[in-house]
Amino acid sequence: MKDLINRRINNIQSLEDRKLFRDIISQAFMEMVDYQDREIEAIKESFFDEMNINHTRPVICGTVIKQYEYDETDNFMFPMCMEDIKGSEYSPEDINNTLKEGKSYMIGKTLLKCDFKALDEICSSNKQYNGKIYTNEGEIPVKVRLSRYNSYKDIVSHMYNVFVKNGLEWVTPNLPYIHKFVSFMLDEPINLSDNAVIDRIEVNLEKLEEYRLDDVFPVWNLEYTHIQSINFPIATYDNVLKEHRFDVYDLPSYCYIPDFADEYNGYVKRNKEHISVIIPENEISEWPMYKLHPAEKGKNYIYVNKIYDNSPSENFSDGYLNSGRKGIRTKGEMMRILSSFKVSDMFKIYDCQIVNNSNQESYTYSINDGIFDEIRTSESIRKTLIVYYDYKYENDYLSADIISFLVSELQQYIPDMRCIGVVRKETKE
Repeated sequence: MKDLINRRINNIQSLEDRKLFRDIISQAFMEMVDYQDREIEAIKESFFDEMNINHTRPVICGTVIKQYEYDETDNFMFPMCMEDIKGSEYSPEDINNTLKEGKSYMIGKTLLKCDFKALDEICSSNKQYNGKIYTNEGEIPVKVRLSRYNSYKDIVSHMYNVFVKNGLEWVTPNLPYIHKFVSFMLDEPINLSDNAVIDRIEVNLEKLEEYRLDDVFPVWNLEYTHIQSINFPIATYDNVLKEHRFDVYDLPSYCYIPDFADEYNGYVKRNKEHISVIIPENEISEWPMYKLHPAEKGKNYIYVNKIYDNSPSENFSDGYLNSGRKGIRTKGEMMRILSSFKVSDMFKIYDCQIVNNSNQESYTYSINDGIFDEIRTSESIRKTLIVYYDYKYENDYLSADIISFLVSELQQYIPDMRCIGVVRKETKE
């Protein structure tokens, strides 16, 4: 409407008439149009809030940054592992004792910008690369091999258990960067003195040097912190459990996710003003929590590397249908799930086909492989669901990880089958 009015105004030849007409329209009509737009937007937001769609599926964002880029005042992205901001420190005595016991020792890590299949081949080849440990006593040549660095995946697996104990629905996280880290492993004893001081460690990756990205670590919009309790413990009706309340003031209550250690048995209650942890213990002064910081609408977050997330597409039908688990009976429902995330725009999804277990090579992998299925075993899964897809744009080193995220989310809906993705090029007849 505004564009139409502006075009009509610009078609008026007389400048005085144009100015007069613009003033009249601005005072009498434009405010009415703005009011109508605001009211329509308010109705839409209230409807989505009432359906509680956004609140049931927390959006996790992530990227990687250089160590020198880390900003403690950043209120959106936080390190997945706080040890990353401290840098690596190695004890020569620990290195020697570990190697003498016949175990491997990690002396560093890096990110390799490679496709996941190429990365699998690199790590499974057990090829040794030349390296040097620089100490105050001189240079020590070493041989290292590359291995998958799984610490970040372990953190994601822990978050699944935290979500379950908080009564939150788990949505497969789309954090492709964390699957690109490899560690430098020492396997054999080296000529290193226990009293030496390690200055730095260098590894030559030969042909892989061009794909290497050093001194980076992943960050996400989950802040790990401790929250003070605001009350004396309140006994529950059975007088066994105690309720400990914590203030929520800067974020909605669903953004506060209490962390539960394995030894704690309890549950969480939420309302608009506070969050409660109900456990048997009496004395709790503070509690570890993850704070989920949602991305602000309309704000552009500037990071060197692109931010990826598991946010749903801005479509009401997808949001409504994703608000609860539904039975899947048609291919259309499968296709809808695969296309219900924003990152699905990167792919062409052609078809889904169910076959008996075969030796079909998968072009994807399971993002949720750290989640143990206590009900189903590999022997009980006799069917395979194949998702045929292709890339809309140029295939970069993260594309296979992102389609793996989509297929892994579909796997959540169909646990009785093995879901894989296979590239199928479009043929023209």
